[in-house]
Amino acid sequence: MVMLKTCKLAVLIPIFNETSEMILRPLESLAEQEGVGFQNFEVVFIVNNSKAEALNKAPAFLVNQQALQILRFVGDPDATALPGEAEVHRERLKKIRDRGLQVRVIDKSSEKNAEIQNTVGRARQIVGEEAAKSFLSETFIKENGILVSTDCDCSFSHNYVSGIINSFANYELISLSGNLKLEGDPGQNFSNDVLTATKLHLNWHLIKPIKQQISFYNRDDGEDLNRLVTVNIAVAVKTWLAVGGTPSMHSLEDLFFCKKIFALPGSFAKSPEFTVSILNRISHRAGALSLGRRVGVINSAVESFKQGQASKLMVPDIFWLSRFYLMLMRAIELKSLDVSLLKWLMENNQFQNLHEVNAEDLALITNTVKKMTQNQKQLNYVAIEGLIVKHLFAFLPQKDITLEFAKQPGFVLDNV
Repeated sequence: MVMLKTCKLAVLIPIFNETSEMILRPLESLAEQEGVGFQNFEVVFIVNNSKAEALNKAPAFLVNQQALQILRFVGDPDATALPGEAEVHRERLKKIRDRGLQVRVIDKSSEKNAEIQNTVGRARQIVGEEAAKSFLSETFIKENGILVSTDCDCSFSHNYVSGIINSFANYELISLSGNLKLEGDPGQNFSNDVLTATKLHLNWHLIKPIKQQISFYNRDDGEDLNRLVTVNIAVAVKTWLAVGGTPSMHSLEDLFFCKKIFALPGSFAKSPEFTVSILNRISHRAGALSLGRRVGVINSAVESFKQGQASKLMVPDIFWLSRFYLMLMRAIELKSLDVSLLKWLMENNQFQNLHEVNAEDLALITNTVKKMTQNQKQLNYVAIEGLIVKHLFAFLPQKDITLEFAKQPGFVLDNV
């Protein structure tokens, strides 16, 4: 399937090990968009797993193969086959297809197409490159086409696509985001409490209520700009090409991507007109700083607190964790990381129980990174994140949210 000449926007969605019910989450909300014709936007899914997972027919690979079949059913009016577990959703999937939603799928799951690494950053890079090429070669709008990066567990307000297209048409923008909303995961034992604790972890209680009109930022608005680094970042094709897309990382790929965008001349904005809703779920595939991995820690903390096994509700401190990670990356880029500096970074970013940290683990991290910087042209972010998750994640900086958690509902914003 090729991109229609009238296409103005492409929604880019990576998929890994997702159920048919989860795939329906973005599809159904995008099929119900208002104020825009289906000839003006498309959805591009990329289904990816590692080469090893494909060769070994790993469980995630088998689920991904089902996802490919589901998406091909939606995108091809002549398709009839569905995997068994998706058969119950046939009418819902057929309704999406019959409405005319334009759906493309990139197969990076099958053995011949899978790559050695399957990070979300790499998936975003591949799907972004493919969509950018399509805009340049197949549409009227060319480099002014819009790429929107999001996730499979997201749903979208009915004016999501029209709001983005209209904003880019009315203003000179290089990037845009909308409201972000977290939804509780019904599969968690204390879903609403985990949701509240996650918002407190993200400091949503310190954020001012959203403005009723589009807000513009400059490069000095560091705190505000960080809020644009979400699963609803929209950029022009020419912007994507100017920064070279996203790095191959398991987490923070959007942060590094947006920091490159903010170095460009042009306007960045946030619009209150549309909303992206993300499921507050656990992900153990994700990297050291991904929300999904932190939600896993928060979920365990909430369960212990609610069951009386802990007197305080302690969650990761996102300020110190982000600061540590960015300082660590800078030290690595400067080739200055050694054991003493790593210890200093942990101490000065409030890591916990440092007396329990194994000196051999710190030496392993620094020696591995040193070999990387000596032998590789580009940093292996995936391996670095793996080392952090394995050896440092147990000592994350924490903050006590017990008092805030006990306050009346409404204390924490629903949207930011």
